Amino acid sequence: MITKVNPKLIISLTDNSFFYSKIDQKISNQIPFLTIQNGTHYVGDIEEAGEGFKHGLLNKKTFYSNLACISQHEVDYYSDKGLQVEKYHKLGSLKISGYTKDFVVKPKKFDLCIVGNSVNNRPANIIVWKLILEYINSYDVSICIVLKSKIAFKNQPLFDYFKNTSAVFVANTPISSHYHSDISKVTIGFASTLLRQTFSRGNKIYPLNFGPGLMDTPFELLGHELRPSYSEFESYLSHLLALSDKEYIHQYKGLMKYLDTFNPKFPPALKLEALITELIMTKLFSKNIGIKHSD
Repeated sequence: MITKVNPKLIISLTDNSFFYSKIDQKISNQIPFLTIQNGTHYVGDIEEAGEGFKHGLLNKKTFYSNLACISQHEVDYYSDKGLQVEKYHKLGSLKISGYTKDFVVKPKKFDLCIVGNSVNNRPANIIVWKLILEYINSYDVSICIVLKSKIAFKNQPLFDYFKNTSAVFVANTPISSHYHSDISKVTIGFASTLLRQTFSRGNKIYPLNFGPGLMDTPFELLGHELRPSYSEFESYLSHLLALSDKEYIHQYKGLMKYLDTFNPKFPPALKLEALITELIMTKLFSKNIGIKHSD
């Protein structure tokens, strides 16, 4: 059907679909196929990830003819894992292109920003909430909790943990999590692409992972313990809160650029527009000189 329609370009916004990957592999020599990364994914088996995290997996035989990825991290990680990627295009995160374009550094309002997940009652999540709850019951800190799910606050497991605290719950909108991370001194989360994005904007982050080991990437690069005891968590979080933004950026500047492609002057949407034009023009040029598209 696709070849009969003969579009100038096929774009997939689902990079963790092996079905679309097979279509890409089959027809990309005739029709340009562009896959846009929609989040951080991990290469491994269901046995490694467990049923609760299988949605984040990529099949080891995944193929991309053109992958619009978040940053150099994907290039290195996927290459190391043996994925078949003919060409990488480092765009950043398309979902927040408008926010990136209009970005300005904001004054801090909260000490801590807690990033919720779509599912917040898994054992790996609950350990994180308990660590944070113990900390905020011991220290006078301001906290906001940004929700990924659009379910009403009082019906969410997170509400049960923090309802007796001074935490401010923030409803889910396309930019609410990014805005509140930007106005917080430290953002804490588990398995969240947002942590990479806010980190690239110069914000302090504390990633945790009490889930499968394959989900340590890429945050193991920061060099702190991802599965801390409470005393370790308390010590490192207090250190982050005391550390100046200037010192933190100086320490991690190279890694910030590595984990996300952040450039307000050339946001992801503009990069994508240029890439689409390039891919279409390449196909037209190949057709005009009588050869198949092969890039």
